[in-house]
Amino acid sequence: MGPGAADVVVPTLGRPSLAEAVESALRQDPPPARVIVVDDSGGDVGHLLGARAGAVEVLRGPRRGPGPARNAGLAAATSPLVAFLDDDDLWLPGRLGATVRALGADPGAVLAACDAFAPGGRYLDRFPGLPRGGAAVADPFVLLVQGGSFLCTSAVTGRRAALMAAGGFAEDLPQAEDYALWLRMAAAGGGVALVDEPLVRYRPGPTSVSRDGTEAAICARVAVERAFAGSGRRGEAALGRAVGPGAVVALTGPLGAGKTTLAQGLGAGLGVRASRVRSPTFSVLDEHQGRIPFHHADFYRLGDGAELEGIGLSELLGGEGVAAVEWADLFPEEIPEGALWVHLDHAAAGGRVATLRGPEGAWAGAVDGLGLPPGEPLGSGQAREAH
Repeated sequence: MGPGAADVVVPTLGRPSLAEAVESALRQDPPPARVIVVDDSGGDVGHLLGARAGAVEVLRGPRRGPGPARNAGLAAATSPLVAFLDDDDLWLPGRLGATVRALGADPGAVLAACDAFAPGGRYLDRFPGLPRGGAAVADPFVLLVQGGSFLCTSAVTGRRAALMAAGGFAEDLPQAEDYALWLRMAAAGGGVALVDEPLVRYRPGPTSVSRDGTEAAICARVAVERAFAGSGRRGEAALGRAVGPGAVVALTGPLGAGKTTLAQGLGAGLGVRASRVRSPTFSVLDEHQGRIPFHHADFYRLGDGAELEGIGLSELLGGEGVAAVEWADLFPEEIPEGALWVHLDHAAAGGRVATLRGPEGAWAGAVDGLGLPPGEPLGSGQAREAH
């Protein structure tokens, strides 16, 4: 892709740093096709742009929040690629060209991102252990769920069509609206290309939205739950690829909520043909051989926990294989402390709602690494429908 392939979207709350951020975008070589400043201050930011006011387009409106503001800029963009820049961050020379080239080199990638410097000049090194130099991440959905967002928004350039097809940024989340979008795009099969250079200066200030760590953790948790609920078999298989020996997934929810379907996807990620994974309501326990053993249990017909002793389930849970247990809430005392609890329910508008409850130990990176205390679920009032 050549010069002019990307528009730049800069949402702003009217911070004095806006002019410096815009200047860093305009000085890219090759330059962007357009720089679209979305005024989310509720006022007028024209005076902050100074001599550069005529070089950018300003979208004005009432204060809407980060998701709606980014989406307004995304809707106004016309180039095939869209890059994002927060008004308190800076682009270093080469940032736009490097991500544009990475997308041009990988047709399967829908997002490209470089690394960044933190305040004080510290190299963030957001990609430890990941492929470098523009190479695509093999399974970005798994990595985003396990480790949180490794993509700094000001370092991201995306394909506009894919960004729009995924629904844009979450508009009802005060934080993690970008993380929610990256998850949806990855769950749909989109690739991510990484540029192993710090070409952004990430400069969160005292008024930055991301300063509230507790709110950020809750929003990130909601983003994961929505992406998982809406990803279908792809997300379930990604979960299967992410787990290792000893993992236990405890499934709860009403009849028809999709517990067996989730177990099928989990098994697929472990290398077990989905058609072989059926509800073990009458057999109580089915065993399958994938890349590691997959134990699929169902507590629905059990009269008491003593019946489990006859089939040896307690010896299997937490052993060398992976276990999925449907109706686990009927005998929660049989579920190891290190389990991941997934509650599924019917969504009002169709589809399903998924609520994840994380443990200590093996699932810390997947759930509790998002910042909530170990084992703390979202309250019933915080469960969200998949979008």
